[in-house]
Amino acid sequence: MDFLRQKEKAHWITEGDANFSYFHGVIRARRNKNFIQHIKDHRDQLFTDEEGIQNDLLLFCKGDVQSMMLILRTFSTFSISSGLRMSKGKSNAYFNGVRDNIKHEILQVSGMMEGALPFRSLGAKKLSYAGRLVLVKAVLKTFHIYWASMFIFPTGIIHNIEAICRNFLWDGGTNYIKTPLVSWDKICKAKEEGGLGLKDDILWNKAAVDKLVW
Repeated sequence: MDFLRQKEKAHWITEGDANFSYFHGVIRARRNKNFIQHIKDHRDQLFTDEEGIQNDLLLFCKGDVQSMMLILRTFSTFSISSGLRMSKGKSNAYFNGVRDNIKHEILQVSGMMEGALPFRSLGAKKLSYAGRLVLVKAVLKTFHIYWASMFIFPTGIIHNIEAICRNFLWDGGTNYIKTPLVSWDKICKAKEEGGLGLKDDILWNKAAVDKLVW
């Protein structure tokens, strides 16, 4: 190997600037080799243009105009650096608990259409455990926060909420018939204790209502 390295250096000195065209050719060949010419879906159908390729990207933000403007500026920066653009005509904004006047202003600023819940993504089952965990924390664990901070929920309702979150985390759906890999009690422990940092809904419900006494 040492002999080959020395020979390569000698070749570079001998050829001089003539090697630039060679190395540029190598770079172009490598770039063409790494370029994605097409994408094949689960039905073995080929897509060769951006219009035929669907990408699902879910972004969550506070329901105000400032947060939407921040997202749009981030997309603009990404577009300048990558050459890719967001298709606003194919993008939807989903709202929960946002006043109509703010909702209307957000739609005007973003140029998106308002989508209806629930919606179907390209497939949550294709997400990793980490991806589904993010959705559990950001979506499934937030729908009942308002009412759970005012009333003590019946245990049956909380168990149903936990079942939905647990099934989605393990399988990406609503029905998971296999034995979970880890018990839900362990998952709801802090990360420092070996859990995933999900809150225990029963304890959180009691703590939130107890705050009203103070």
